[in-house]
Amino acid sequence: EWKEAVARKDRLDAEKLKAEKRAHIGKELADISAERERLAKELDEARASLKDTAAVESELKETDRQREESAAERTKLAGRIGELRGSVTERRASAAKDRKKLDEISKAGRDGVCPTCERALGDAYALLVEKLKETASSAEAEAAAKEKEVAGIEATIAAATRKEEALGKKRASKERELTTLRRLEASVGEKEKNLGRLSEKAMARAQELAAVGETTFSEDEYRRAKAEHERLRTLHDDYVKLKERQEELARLRHDLADAKEHSERVGREEQVVAAMVAELEPKKAQYEVAYKSFDHKTAELNSAKDDRHKASTAKEKAQQAQTQAAK
Repeated sequence: EWKEAVARKDRLDAEKLKAEKRAHIGKELADISAERERLAKELDEARASLKDTAAVESELKETDRQREESAAERTKLAGRIGELRGSVTERRASAAKDRKKLDEISKAGRDGVCPTCERALGDAYALLVEKLKETASSAEAEAAAKEKEVAGIEATIAAATRKEEALGKKRASKERELTTLRRLEASVGEKEKNLGRLSEKAMARAQELAAVGETTFSEDEYRRAKAEHERLRTLHDDYVKLKERQEELARLRHDLADAKEHSERVGREEQVVAAMVAELEPKKAQYEVAYKSFDHKTAELNSAKDDRHKASTAKEKAQQAQTQAAK
């Protein structure tokens, strides 16, 4: 029953692990799906806001062309104003000269002298006065016409300047729009890559989920099996402890038998030793006498050895001395 409970719990532990893994992968798949939906929505919005970059670049080039044309025309008109102003100055000077001459001739009268050729005016007076009036008026009219033309050109230049400023603002706006479009294009590309990566990740997780397989795990069944396993484990532990106590009791009985046998053997050995002591006790005095005699003889022998060594040493010294004396 205990083995069956262990096997059942092990099986349910494996099923629980599988169920937890499936739940974890399932949550990952749900998160990936939500992220894909969010990213797809952002991608649709970005694509809807995306315009034709080439069209904006074309508008930018056209704006630059118009600005360049306007600047060139304005430069040309500025040159024309210079020419006209020079002509106005010349015409005004000519008219002033004719007016001065007319004034001089008018003061001189018909009987006067021409201030230029110093001849009498006479009949030429009236013709000369009329001619000077005509040339002066014509020069003044020409100067006025040219001044009017200058004013018109200046108005045209001012309009061209305003147009160029407007084109400059338009160009700046198109530059910002083009920068935004390029960033948007890059963002769309990055979002498309991220969406592709999420799709690959979702496919990999789905394969992992399929590899894990289906499970019939039941939390209630697992709870009951775990409770039964705990109940039987307590009984099993008590049984194991009882078995250990029985084995320990058998070991103690065996040790007790060994101790009894050892005690009996020691008792017998004590009896043998007591008999030996009883037998050897009377011989103790003889042993001590013999031992002392042996010590005395050993001492005499050692003394004789010493004497002999001393004599040998003395003989060697005498021989050495004799040898030295002979030399």
